[in-house]
Amino acid sequence: MNNKKNVFLIGMLICILLMVSTLMVSCASEPEPEPESPPVAQTQPEPQAQEEVKTEGEAEEATPAQEPAQTGHSQAELDDLYAKLQDQVAKFRNDAVAAEGDKIFPELFGKADAQGQNAIDSYHNGDYDGLLANALLAEKMYMALSEGAAAYKARAEILNNQFDKLSQDEFNQAEADANTAIAAFNSGDIETALAGAKDLNKRYNDGLVRAWRYSADQMRLAAKQERDAALAIKANVAVKKDFAAADAVWDAGESAYKSQKYAAAVDAYKKVAPLFSDATQAAAIKRKNAQAAIDDANKKIKASETVIADNPDAKDISDEMAEQTISTNQNVEEEK
Repeated sequence: MNNKKNVFLIGMLICILLMVSTLMVSCASEPEPEPESPPVAQTQPEPQAQEEVKTEGEAEEATPAQEPAQTGHSQAELDDLYAKLQDQVAKFRNDAVAAEGDKIFPELFGKADAQGQNAIDSYHNGDYDGLLANALLAEKMYMALSEGAAAYKARAEILNNQFDKLSQDEFNQAEADANTAIAAFNSGDIETALAGAKDLNKRYNDGLVRAWRYSADQMRLAAKQERDAALAIKANVAVKKDFAAADAVWDAGESAYKSQKYAAAVDAYKKVAPLFSDATQAAAIKRKNAQAAIDDANKKIKASETVIADNPDAKDISDEMAEQTISTNQNVEEEK
């Protein structure tokens, strides 16, 4: 009996040991749950690194293709804008060259060309807005040079004819304003430079017109005095061809004056004044010679009268001389 009891107890002990061992193995195979740490778990630098790599990759692809994606315009739109602005800028540049802006203001013209190159660079960089802004600025720079060149030429004409003396204060103010406009251009204030150039172009040319008109008035007065003197001595009769030639030049001056082409009028009046003077002198000489002929004829008449008184047979000769004298007097009177 005791042996059976011991065997039973041993069996029970073995079963208990097996159960405990199985339980321990099961617990060991299951990982312990880690404590939650939401802030740490949510901070993941890896995705940011991936985004940066992706952005760099996209930039590398955009550069060779030159897509202006940053401005919201397609490459086709950029190309169309470039073609349009290229023609516009070229036109304004050609206008400035025609006005000799490149010769009068070579340094400023170089800056305008550099600005035009900035527009080209913007196009190649795919910068739509930059292309537009730089091209429009280049246009204004060329416009300022065109206006400035025109103003400079008018200024030179004023100085060459000494018209600055007619209104020295006004001319001096224009000189100061011209320096201000040039300084604005050099500093990049193209709006101020353009406005100043336009204003100076108008002021110099308006002043030039007034000066030419004043000069034309003075020259016309002098020419008219010479013409009146020629008419007074009847040069239009005594020296018809000379007077007619002078009068043709006078008519040209009058026509130019009425058309407000005062410079041309001044030129005509300058030429015609000595022509009328020459006609007057020629007519005076011819009149003097005619008067001498009259005096000589009268002397001959008196001489013939004396001869007749002394010799009645000489009457026929005296009558012939008298007829010649009368004919001479008539010719002289006609010339007068």
